[in-house]
This record gives sequence, structure tokens and C-alpha cells, in this order.
Amino acid sequence: MHHVLVMAAGSPLGQGIIKSLKKSTLKIEIIAADIDHFAAGLHFENVHKAILPLIKEEGYWDALLTLIRERKIQFIFPILEGEHNILHQKKDLLNAMGVHVLASGLDVYRLCSDKYESMKRLKDVGITCPETIIAGNKNDINNFTLNNDFPLFLKPIRGVSNSDTFKINNQKQLDAILSAYPHNYFVLQEFLADENDYTAGVYISKCGKIKDCLIIQRDLKFGLSYRGRVLLNSNLEKYCIDVAEALGTNYSANIQFKIVGNIPYAYEVNPRLSSTTFVRASMGFNEPEMMILEALQKVQNIKINKRAGSFSRYWEELFFF
Repeated sequence: MHHVLVMAAGSPLGQGIIKSLKKSTLKIEIIAADIDHFAAGLHFENVHKAILPLIKEEGYWDALLTLIRERKIQFIFPILEGEHNILHQKKDLLNAMGVHVLASGLDVYRLCSDKYESMKRLKDVGITCPETIIAGNKNDINNFTLNNDFPLFLKPIRGVSNSDTFKINNQKQLDAILSAYPHNYFVLQEFLADENDYTAGVYISKCGKIKDCLIIQRDLKFGLSYRGRVLLNSNLEKYCIDVAEALGTNYSANIQFKIVGNIPYAYEVNPRLSSTTFVRASMGFNEPEMMILEALQKVQNIKINKRAGSFSRYWEELFFF
């Protein structure tokens, strides 16, 4: 029996990992953790729940260690940035305890979390991506708007979901938004004029034996993929793998891209699983299972059976009495 801890069980990503693990053929005991008793993932069937303090609270690390020892945790899926940070800081101790943190290294996480540096890395190695600058220097901004037509796209250098993202239609709007936020808060990008949007889960094993991905053409609402279809396309798959390799990801990474003039442009890369993890698991590409097998040094047992299909999401309620 493999004892697996999934953090932030109230988040869409945490719930997607739990559902993917439940779909796995491995013998797994799932422990779901969150700060909130009402987090939906805590109440899934056949899941053990754990309540942890806030990461910033003094007792957080001791509470997490107690949980690891009591439940004999072997694998941890971090979700939030703070979880990635503290687990990587304590990596040597966790390794000595026989605990695997299933995530890319902290350097890769920080690189990809920086929307300017990650695009710069891709551009430096010749991978197509939108022109991007830090929207902090007036001369840089003026040069950028001279060389790139409106509309443009503005988003935080570091950010999640679609918070504080703007389609910029003219100079007046750009100036107004920049003046309302802290200096160097945004990156400014060329606008990718594709009504379609694509998200890919890319898996690259540390040994290099597995390099594969599954692409979804999706519709977005509320910052999440709410419906879509699997796109089996070897050229686009190779592009996504090239992006992940250029940024040095291992295990699973999420690449978001658009296609302009038949050319893919990656505009964001997250070196982690994504909210469509369970969709991909249901289409024969179960990344959480792959990550556990790789950590167990059983890469040869990883089975990928991708298939075409579509999905649509809906809300479902939990009731507490």
C-alpha cells in the first residue's frame, strides 16, 4: 500500500489529483489535507482527511511532520507556492524519512513562475512564444508599442489563474492600468489572436525514457477549463515537449499555448500538474500515477494509452448537517 498526501484538497488541482489517484490501478491510501474543514476533497469517498494550520503559522511544519509520521506518508503532492517552498527547503530531511516530494525542483518552479524569465528562456533557445517585456521602464514600453500593434496583453509577472490580466486596446488604457498598480508588477505581451486555447500536460521522466504529452483544446470560464476535447497531434506534442525540456521541467508540467498562422506560441508554463489532470487521466494519461511509479523507480511499468474524447464540467454540491 502506498500512502499519498495531497495538499490543498479544496482546490480544483488538489481534487483533480485525488480523483486521478482513485482511478489508478496502484494500491493507494489517499490522505487529503487542507486548512478548511469544508474543503470538498476532504470528503471524497475512501479518502482520509487531515486539517493543517496555515503555512505562515508557527506550528505548520510540526503539524505536517506529525501527519507524515502518523499516516506513514511516502509521497506528497504540493499544490500552493508556499507548500512547494517549504517542502523543497526540507527536502533532505524528507528524503531521509523516505518521503518523495512529487514536483519539479525549486529552481524550475521559480523560473516558470516568472512570466518574463520563462518567455525569455524560450526565445533564447529559438522556441516560439509571444514577445514579452517587463512593463516597468517607459522607454521599453514605448519601443514595444511601436513594434507591436494593439491589442496587447498585460498580466502579472507572477500570478495564478486570470487575476489581474487585461487585453489592452490602446495607449490610454495601458497607461491607466499601469498607473494603478505597483512598479514592475506586469509583463506586457503581444496579443495572440487565436480564439482557441490549448492546454497540455507534458511528462518528462528524470531518466529521459518517457517524454510524452496530452493536449486539450479548451474553453475557459472563471480561469478554468470547463469543456474541451483531446487533440492528438504529433507536431504539437513535440512542440510542447521541446518547451518543457527548454525550461528543465521533470515529472509533469502544464503548457498553455495558442496557434497563430499555424505556429504554436506558448504563453505560460506551470511546472506542475493542472486543473485538467483528471481529464487527462480519464483519457489514458494519468500523470499522478506516473509520478509515483517514477519515484518508485518503476518507469518501465508506466502505461500510456491516450485516446481522443471530449469533456464538460459541472458543479456538484456537498452537504453538511
